[in-house]
Amino acid sequence: MDSRNIGVLIVEDQLIVSEDIKYIIKNLGYNVVATATNSQDAINLAIEHKPNIIVMDINLNGGSNEEGLNGIETIKIIQKSLVVKVIYLTGDTKDLTLKDVIEKDVIEAK
Repeated sequence: MDSRNIGVLIVEDQLIVSEDIKYIIKNLGYNVVATATNSQDAINLAIEHKPNIIVMDINLNGGSNEEGLNGIETIKIIQKSLVVKVIYLTGDTKDLTLKDVIEKDVIEAK
């Protein structure tokens, strides 16, 4: 599949970081279909655009936002409607972050 045909949704609550990610992804030849800064927008945009890949910040607004959802929980909701690959991002250096992702059955631990 041509990378220009691969739609990417970026979910990042820090606008400057989101713009950097968008710049990098576009320069790699991928199609950024939308960006979101919170879980509700991410859910709505994912359903609307049906991206092939979602780049998701694990800690939206520090891990909790107005909906009370972090990136992991947001993806769980999206994946009830769509089959989509996910790239998780976090600036959190705590060891618990990866453990949380694995424990929530988001990735398979090997």
